[in-house]
Amino acid sequence: MSDQKPPYDLDAEEAVLGSLLLDSDAIVLVEDKLESVDFYRDKNQWVWDAAIALQKRKEVINQITVAHELSRQGKLEDVGGSDYLTNIFHNVPTSVHVEYYADIVKRLSVARQVIERADRIAEIGYSAPASIDEMLTQSEGLISELRVHSKDAGFVHISEVTDDILFSESMEDMWEKKGITGISTGFKILDRYTGGLGPSQQTVCVARSGVGKTRFMIQLARNIAGKGHHVGLFSLEQHKKEIVKRMSYAEIDVDRANLISMLNKGLIQRAEFESIKSRIVNSYSVLDELPIYVDRLGKTSITGMRATIKKALKTHPIEVVMVDHLRLVQHPAKTDFERISGISWELKEIATEFDIHMLTLAQMNLESEKRGAGQHRLRPTDIRGSGEIWENAHNIISLFRPSEYGENYERLAIDDPRRVAFKEIPDRVIGDVMEVGFPKLREGVTGKDTLLHYRGSGKITDWR
Repeated sequence: MSDQKPPYDLDAEEAVLGSLLLDSDAIVLVEDKLESVDFYRDKNQWVWDAAIALQKRKEVINQITVAHELSRQGKLEDVGGSDYLTNIFHNVPTSVHVEYYADIVKRLSVARQVIERADRIAEIGYSAPASIDEMLTQSEGLISELRVHSKDAGFVHISEVTDDILFSESMEDMWEKKGITGISTGFKILDRYTGGLGPSQQTVCVARSGVGKTRFMIQLARNIAGKGHHVGLFSLEQHKKEIVKRMSYAEIDVDRANLISMLNKGLIQRAEFESIKSRIVNSYSVLDELPIYVDRLGKTSITGMRATIKKALKTHPIEVVMVDHLRLVQHPAKTDFERISGISWELKEIATEFDIHMLTLAQMNLESEKRGAGQHRLRPTDIRGSGEIWENAHNIISLFRPSEYGENYERLAIDDPRRVAFKEIPDRVIGDVMEVGFPKLREGVTGKDTLLHYRGSGKITDWR
């Protein structure tokens, strides 16, 4: 038997616990990785157990609630009182790296268990069982117990990736869906260019402020959920009630601002108002049935987003997550470039980790405004904050309103399909045209086309 001390890292243990006190959502990222016994120090085990108890009761985790739970269990003084919790809280500047700390704790825990099992295997050897099979079976069983809880890494043969039957089925699926291999967006032009939204991918939708990025996201969510796909929304700029309200008015194509103005001027009769109200109520009934999940109001971190998604996936098969918008996500990096780059990369990692499609809104910088007529459409350098956004995205979609820059679709050739289609739509003006560009597609040919954007209600549709 060795006289060496068992491996452990108290700094890593305290970093995990400090992250939980700093960010209540962080526990979702590590609760499946760690157990109480993975912590070497007893009092760290007790703090972990207290946090898990709060998590199970769906209560917030912070210094006060953990201290209260430890006090309730009669262990607060044993861990060093509230001072110990305060100390580990202040020693962790951010919870972003909680999974990294947890991996250290887990690895050293497994190392201790390997040592412990090695001692037990040695005892088996010294006892010299009568049967060789019995001796080996007992020894192998001790190691197998550890392997059950670990994920093996390394190369796999290509035969484990390919599957003739599944490939055949996917090709048949492509035929049935007319070439759409991912989730349909409900917009013909988007599906035609992208082939649908595939898993483990990130699409970034870019436009200047006021063009309609949020409306575009809301309509996409409505379209995708309407086909039975589960959608998660992180609305970091607007309250969730405002998002749902906008979705409702777009659903029935009612201009809310105009409705308020007409009511204020007394230009709407009661009967007409009752009709509109009935349509709005019915639209909420329709929305209630859609598999759309909206996160709470407020800024959130990458850690919080990952935790929310991981928690949601336990009960809902979410396939698409949308973020409005990228710059509002919190990140600990010091410079703006590092922050935006880090957010972009980590959103891409989340898409891969959970096998979902991540659709993120991003803003153009103001450089495009300085260019001359006809030069305002997106260029790679126009994405505000970082060119890394361009590099990390699977697809880049740009939105543009020609009417904002004096461009007029009535000047198109008389037989142009867009002009013909537009003339067939009553009560619409040229300002309702929204141009959608596809400047980057990992799988497809770049180009642009147009959608119809009902400016008042926010509804967005294909050309009919």
